[in-house]
Amino acid sequence: MRFRKSGVGVSFLLLAAVTYLFLKLPVPQSSVPLPSVARPPDCLAASNRIVVGGFLKFYFPETVTVRGSDSPDATVYTISAPDGKATLKIGEGFAWVEHADEFEPEANDRQVRRATYGGGLEVIDVKVVKMDGTRSRLISTIGESAKYESASAAAASFFDSILDTLCFNDPIRLENWRGQPRLLDCSEYILEVFGQERCVRR
Repeated sequence: MRFRKSGVGVSFLLLAAVTYLFLKLPVPQSSVPLPSVARPPDCLAASNRIVVGGFLKFYFPETVTVRGSDSPDATVYTISAPDGKATLKIGEGFAWVEHADEFEPEANDRQVRRATYGGGLEVIDVKVVKMDGTRSRLISTIGESAKYESASAAAASFFDSILDTLCFNDPIRLENWRGQPRLLDCSEYILEVFGQERCVRR
């Protein structure tokens, strides 16, 4: 009988010790991870497609004409729709800013989607359909954006096929570094595969 009482006492002491340890252990400071939002894939290595952008990159088929121009604080690429009536503009630079909340805020049919890239780079994608059937879209983050405005349904579909190739360009990966030097004495150029630039205006 004494043995049974002593066994119960030992069990109680062990339970008390474990409880004490749990109470004394430090509580982790990091918060419980929340469900992740949509994250685009990493960009592909160099290919036979035209690529524009900084952290955010877009891929174009060789048949698309991409015009580029540089200024001291920004680079701008423009692509015309097949009907020649709308333009897709992609800009990047330290002073480049496009505020998503100011992009056609009065539109009734306005969809906003947010995504997280890399280590927390937030990207906002705004799609607008107007009463006359034309469409607008803006993809924006710090120092970069891509947008078209008041495009026909066909032109918007063409531009969306480009914008939907959006991916995150990891600057640490060597294959994502620019392979060709910039044209220093050229005010306007046509971008070709592998980052080559063909000057059209000096």
